[in-house]
Amino acid sequence: MAKGGGRMRKALINKDGEVVNVININNDSVWKHPKEHRLLTEEQSRGANIGDTWDGSHIVPKPQPEPSPPPRDLAAEIDALDARVKSLEK
Repeated sequence: MAKGGGRMRKALINKDGEVVNVININNDSVWKHPKEHRLLTEEQSRGANIGDTWDGSHIVPKPQPEPSPPPRDLAAEIDALDARVKSLEK
């Protein structure tokens, strides 16, 4: 943890526990957070990112999206269809 006048990284959560911001704040700061929000301690905030969730004891990373399927090779698909049509025309 930061000591003296150092800076700390803290997560700001809303009433639902969602991390809405992560800030760097002076250790001795008396910054007032917005109503219905809570500023976690430096230790509680470790690894927090916007969109994560605080479950009351630790940060839960936000779900990662499913990987996108590889892009289609439309030119190859057209060539294959052309070849199939030509084989049917014979």
